[in-house]
Amino acid sequence: MTLGYRVAEWTPYIGVARAKVTSNTSEPGLNAALYPSPFAEGAQLLNGMLDELLSSGIQQESLTVGARWDFRPGMAFTAQYDYIDMRSGSSGGLINQQPEFTPGGRINLFSLALDFVF
Repeated sequence: MTLGYRVAEWTPYIGVARAKVTSNTSEPGLNAALYPSPFAEGAQLLNGMLDELLSSGIQQESLTVGARWDFRPGMAFTAQYDYIDMRSGSSGGLINQQPEFTPGGRINLFSLALDFVF
């Protein structure tokens, strides 16, 4: 859930999120028989990734605080801080895990973004 309030060209916001997937969750995914090749192979690959994600037992909670500044028409600058708590030894939503990665723990993430329309 995210809540923000616009004040002139500024939009401060706060958000909270929770993800919990139990290991007995299942999903049939895409029916690969409905797609021509090579899309059928892609559907099977996506189904495998979904099964792996659902069997991983993801548990994660996060808190987000940020502000958006619309400094010109069609241009905005955003600063955001995320506190992510991966529960019970879970890897959370992290998918590119390096060999030295240890599941569980907490992450502090700060990001800056420039958005524009052209």
